[in-house]
Amino acid sequence: MKAFHRFVNMVSEHGPFIFLSPSAYAIGNCSHEIQFGLIRARREGKKLVILFPFALPRKFRFPVANRDIFDLTSPYRADIPEPIQFLARAALTAVYGSFSALSLVLGKILGPAAHLPGRFTHPAIGLSALWKREEEPADFRWDVVEGFDWPEELQKPLEVGLRPEKRAQAHARRLEMGLPENAWFAGLHVREPGFSNPNEEDTCRNAAIANFIPAIREITSRGGWVVRLGDKSMTPLPPMERVIDYPHTRFKSGLLDLYLISECRLYIGMPTGILETARLFQRPTLITNMHNMTMCYPRHPGDRGIPKHVYSRSKGRFLSLREVIDGPWEVQHYQTIGDDFVLFENSPEELRESVAELLDSLDRGYQPLSPLQVAANRLRVENGRRLIQIPLIKDHYEDMHQRYCIAARIESSLGSISRRFVEQNWDKDSGAGIGTIPSASSAPAVRPAMIQ
Repeated sequence: MKAFHRFVNMVSEHGPFIFLSPSAYAIGNCSHEIQFGLIRARREGKKLVILFPFALPRKFRFPVANRDIFDLTSPYRADIPEPIQFLARAALTAVYGSFSALSLVLGKILGPAAHLPGRFTHPAIGLSALWKREEEPADFRWDVVEGFDWPEELQKPLEVGLRPEKRAQAHARRLEMGLPENAWFAGLHVREPGFSNPNEEDTCRNAAIANFIPAIREITSRGGWVVRLGDKSMTPLPPMERVIDYPHTRFKSGLLDLYLISECRLYIGMPTGILETARLFQRPTLITNMHNMTMCYPRHPGDRGIPKHVYSRSKGRFLSLREVIDGPWEVQHYQTIGDDFVLFENSPEELRESVAELLDSLDRGYQPLSPLQVAANRLRVENGRRLIQIPLIKDHYEDMHQRYCIAARIESSLGSISRRFVEQNWDKDSGAGIGTIPSASSAPAVRPAMIQ
């Protein structure tokens, strides 16, 4: 499979087209990879060809989170004739479908450990060449990262959107849903356990929607609307003026998801999948309840974020923001949260203040960063560079891919933590809105703030 990927990368390197099969099963990965694929095409003066497999029956099916995302339009994307596109997708399905079947057979005979790595069973064409030119360099090198000039590439506007006929279709649904023609609105996404497995360990990416009600009211008090995004498993919102609990309406669809994200005046969300979709459409963003500031940080200069509070059992106190930013992976929850640490959600007042700060910035224009915001950004980059000098994954091929991808995020993120949050928590955590402190023996891995 490596030889196959090298061949495709060679064709992309020397031909007029760049071939990419993004991670269709996850909307966040898919959005992220399409964005960087379009950026590569723009940088190299080529056209991006996006491929994804056909649906297969039952256990062989390739999951697709949102099929409409493969139909976005951009001047950097190639429009392939239908017959050629059909043949390419058929070949992709045959190759990866065969390896997927083999993986299932091996797992059935030899046990789960015998399953093939994901790059064999899920299409990953072109991914290895998005963040580095070498297919598999001997080791991670910062000069390779710096050669791409990611800050300039990610700050430059990227033309991407829905096709006119699909946008018109979604716009009609918007009006039918009750969102007025000229109303400005915020998209709000607060991940809850029902999206996947309620018992999963990755609960650090979840939060309570009730904590966001003051922030919602801050938006509506200024004349805006709020469209809550997500899925039907989410806790319903109480009825509020100019608020649409979209997942619980009959209008929910993949196309309307993309339309609402692309049209919102600002996007408020967690470090979850559709944050990357908002970034693909380059929407002004507030990231709340951040748990990993190395990988997921406000990207554009006007974007803002606020991290969760981190309690250290061994120290018997909450860590300052400075300590969290300068901490190891175990504090930031790269693959898991360290046993010594407990995460607490942002309080309702922190969320409201951060939303107000971003809205003020949108109304008045970009505000220069404070000295503490600049210091936080500098420390984050310094620590991030240290953290990814050490291998993250045993598989060298996957490790190189992951580290170069993270490095692009470290280098390109020019936003900041919200001004008031930095002021309140830089040298000592304020403990704003935090509930009962956990005991060393009984605390869960992630504990929410008290809902007010």
